[in-house]
Amino acid sequence: MIDKLQQFLATIPPGSITDTTELARLLADAWNQFTGDGGGMEGRKLLGRMEDVAWNPPLLTFIIERHGGTVMGSTRATLQEWTVDVENMTVACLEARTRQLRPMQSRLDLGSVVQEIVAQVVNHQQDRRLK
Repeated sequence: MIDKLQQFLATIPPGSITDTTELARLLADAWNQFTGDGGGMEGRKLLGRMEDVAWNPPLLTFIIERHGGTVMGSTRATLQEWTVDVENMTVACLEARTRQLRPMQSRLDLGSVVQEIVAQVVNHQQDRRLK
């Protein structure tokens, strides 16, 4: 699998790569042959998700959006920057930044809630929030 990836990259001039369809497929097929910090990445996750791809032989770099935090309710995805060394057969991952996927909920204003509850306690009022 790595041979096909290397042959494909040999036809690509150094610089930015805009059409990543074939590259992503070949890299996904060869992904398990690389060593290094895999960051939990599986080759199939590359398909259709690689951004800012650049080829500077022997290094292939790209950014990919990871959604692990969104599973736990986060509104942000982590953008990871990857470097693939096709000569030394290694991968390295660096978490670059986050991307806001959907708006955050508005902040809870506890000041007004605290004032309301304090007033109820001081005035000995009943409230379902007080036990």
